[in-house]
Amino acid sequence: MKNVSFFRTAVVLLLVLSICVTALLPVSGAEEQDFVSASDLNNLYDPARSFAGYITGQNAEKSSTSHYTTHYLQVEPGDVLTFGPANPTQGFHLHGYNSANAIVDNTVRADRLEVVDNFGNYVIYAYTVPQGVTQVRIANASAINAIFTVTHNQKFSVETFYEYWNAEGRGDAIKSFGQYFGTRTDSVLHEKSALFVGDSISCGSQDNSLYYRAWAGRIGSVNEMDYVNASVSGASCSTTRPSKRIVSQLMSNGDRAFDYVILHGGVNDAWDTETVGTVSEGFSPQSFDTSTFAGGLEEMFYQATRLFPNARLGYIINFKAPSCTKGTVSNMSAYVAVAKQICEKWDMPYLNLYEDEEFCNNVLKVTTNEFLPDYIHPNAAGYDLIYPKVEEWMETLAVYSKEIPEAEVIEIRTEAELKDISKLLTGNFRLMNDIHLTEPWSPISTFEGTLDGNGFAIVGMEINNAATTNWGVSGLFGISKNAEIRNLTVYGKITNNVADMAVQLGGIVGNPTNTLFENCVSYVDISSGSNSGRVYAGGIAGVTQEITTFTNCKNFGAFTIDNSASAASATYVGGICAYTNGTAYFTGCENLGSITSRPLGGGSAHVGGILGYGEYRENGVTKITDCVNHGAINAIGFAGGIHGYSKNYSVQIRSCINAANVTASSMAAGICAYVGLNTACKDLVITDCVVGGENGKTVTIKATGENGGNLNETYAGGVFGSMVADGRTAEIARCVNLARVESAGRYLAGVIAQLNTKNKASVSVTHCVNLGSAFSSFTSDGFAAGILARASASGEVKCNLDLGTLEYGGEKYVGGIGGSEGKLSYLNNYTRYPAVLGYGQSAIANEGNAVLEESTDLSAVVAVLNGLDDVKPFALSEDGKTITVAYEEIPAPSQAQAAPEKPEDPPVVVPPVEDTTEEPTDEVDPPVITPPTDEPTNEVKPPVTNSPTEAPTDEIAPPVITSPTEEPTQAPGVGEGNESESGCGSAVSVGAILPVLFTALLGMAWRKREQ
Repeated sequence: MKNVSFFRTAVVLLLVLSICVTALLPVSGAEEQDFVSASDLNNLYDPARSFAGYITGQNAEKSSTSHYTTHYLQVEPGDVLTFGPANPTQGFHLHGYNSANAIVDNTVRADRLEVVDNFGNYVIYAYTVPQGVTQVRIANASAINAIFTVTHNQKFSVETFYEYWNAEGRGDAIKSFGQYFGTRTDSVLHEKSALFVGDSISCGSQDNSLYYRAWAGRIGSVNEMDYVNASVSGASCSTTRPSKRIVSQLMSNGDRAFDYVILHGGVNDAWDTETVGTVSEGFSPQSFDTSTFAGGLEEMFYQATRLFPNARLGYIINFKAPSCTKGTVSNMSAYVAVAKQICEKWDMPYLNLYEDEEFCNNVLKVTTNEFLPDYIHPNAAGYDLIYPKVEEWMETLAVYSKEIPEAEVIEIRTEAELKDISKLLTGNFRLMNDIHLTEPWSPISTFEGTLDGNGFAIVGMEINNAATTNWGVSGLFGISKNAEIRNLTVYGKITNNVADMAVQLGGIVGNPTNTLFENCVSYVDISSGSNSGRVYAGGIAGVTQEITTFTNCKNFGAFTIDNSASAASATYVGGICAYTNGTAYFTGCENLGSITSRPLGGGSAHVGGILGYGEYRENGVTKITDCVNHGAINAIGFAGGIHGYSKNYSVQIRSCINAANVTASSMAAGICAYVGLNTACKDLVITDCVVGGENGKTVTIKATGENGGNLNETYAGGVFGSMVADGRTAEIARCVNLARVESAGRYLAGVIAQLNTKNKASVSVTHCVNLGSAFSSFTSDGFAAGILARASASGEVKCNLDLGTLEYGGEKYVGGIGGSEGKLSYLNNYTRYPAVLGYGQSAIANEGNAVLEESTDLSAVVAVLNGLDDVKPFALSEDGKTITVAYEEIPAPSQAQAAPEKPEDPPVVVPPVEDTTEEPTDEVDPPVITPPTDEPTNEVKPPVTNSPTEAPTDEIAPPVITSPTEEPTQAPGVGEGNESESGCGSAVSVGAILPVLFTALLGMAWRKREQ
């Protein structure tokens, strides 16, 4: 993970436990041999006894050509089965049966298994047999059926696997894995990192080797590289497919450094017969026509050189596909010609497969479907032919060193010159000093240039937002498009007085599209009183469109958004951004301003310290990394310390901290309040996050149930509130709660209030720690727990530690680790609460959990808690009485910075009175230039709306703002007139419980952020 703005040292939380020591009771089972030699390996897998099909239920088989399932393997509880090669997502699964051939351990996949060894995307796994299982069946992919290996109480490694099959005469079969076992340690690529981006061809959509994804996987594995293949099927260079642009793949991985960045793309532009375009005259984004292939390719090069300045860059021109019938793919000569020109302009090395006649015609045989089954996408054999050429070319690449000419810069020194930006809009501007505004500010729209604040500030921006101001879009800039704004600080205030209209307010931009914000700071206070329209208010940005990036941005402004006129007056408020309509990346951002949003007329607030609300767009994703909230939040509705509410949206939150109180009527959480995912989205990920105050200060996360709230639907979670997911997964791992969590309603948890999934969606909750107190006055049967209050899901809760206190009026669904677990398995969790689990028994597994008592052996507890893959977050002090939690990936929150005084106003200079008696001179006064009285041509038209497709009304997307030169864009959902494994350890012996003393020493770990 790239260190952008946070230190990378560990957060250390010392938990002092007054506990005596006793031994753990191991699970029974045969002794295991570790990493046996190839000559001793006993492979129990017999392809001849397999059938074409896979297991679907209790002892049921279903015909399929893509899997083979073994016969029954006889085992005992505690035995270890080691098997592979397998793939974490689709290469295998297994079922455990009892002696009556009934399934006991159902559909075991990767997240429940120990990783023994791996190579590339192949993994060798170990499965520890749980109680009740006496026989096992394993399903593997047909691609590896011939060399699949299963051993009983014999762990083997990659080397053992290779030696065994080589001795069996199957070395050739193993080479189809990308020749991993002939690893090239002498290559310059060896153990380097690489990012691959592109479309379905570089993604490997027809790569039927299953595990090696196109040339990226093969090259990465052969050279033992740390590689990411971010390619996406259907991606384009141009905006012909706006939700699947290759440039977004670069931006989404811009938070880490790579040694190699390999670019590919253009086939889908030809597929859609997109205009080829011409080479631009400059090197800045404003000169690129991204609606064409040429403009999109230049934008790709621009972002690659900007994001990865120390990488070896290169572009692959795709091979010929003359038999493809899609668009102009059969003849891409015009695209290739302009691609070569652009590569030469940018000094970008390129591999020209298209014009390699020998390779295309005689090797890849592009006029046949031997290696291109659909005449465009390679199969595994095709990639085996292509990847050596790509690999050889990559070895020749040097660090990109071209000095990109700086675009002509217009220097801004005065208020008048700042206003004059509106006359150009597409230039490159730079502040040369602080600028003090003397008049109310009229937002600039639509800005498509770059503004470098150069470390200076704009002071005194006052906007009295009215219906005549760009349709309610306000900020320093009302609207921006394909813009970049850097190193800028803005002081001021925005007061909203617009009625009956949705307004989009941002301290810097109200409505940005494809805009980059870097090192931007807002001291803009935003307020909105009684108003029947929706309000979107963000410290940096209001409502974002398409791809927006926020890097090292801060907000010090305070928000008071108290609409109360009607039920339609929903609010969306974020310390950095209010609302995203596409893809948004937040890295190293910080909110230090308080947020109050209490619509009392029936509407709901959606508030986050960093991001308020995320709305689904195809392939849209929100990534929030290394961000901190210090601002107190108070809302009627939904509030999260980092993120408030996501609707049908992919969310990834990593290494973030909330160090402030969060209060909400319906749902409150320290990190994220609510996420609703559907089958079109990716997964929810929250990892390495901390909720707690600095220097021992108590932080409270509270769900009040006020304003007529339904207490049965009131949630409070120290880290996460509630998720409702359809067919997708959720991972919440290595999170720590130090806060006091309070709920007036039914749901209360130190870490997670609820996980509700359906249609085979699964969840994983691992290595989370609760040290906070939890309290609810709710007296009916509710759901409360230190880790996870309620789950209607499949999956696992494993290796978590609860040392908090829990007080709850109801009793039925209350437990130290889980309240009501649904179909989850609970494995090797520890709590000091009298009961590990609340109501019900797990349908999958419920083993190794224990209440921490005076006789518990803490060294054994640490061993169990650390028993998940390579994650080792827990340690034990020398005296054996202290568990140390050291998450290396969790940053500590910086000390809250006091807002510096704004630059002093310049002295008032009184001009001398002219002596009218002097003789007149021959000089002629300059002409007086009167600004035009007509409205500017870039005035934004009101949005076109359609009928709402979903209820409730407070979840409706904001209007999409368009310029008059474009067709108005309809925002979906906007109503017209309605602004609306047992693998992690052993069983614990338990005895009589005694009081447990614990102290959380957080203050010593807080560090200051890098400036």
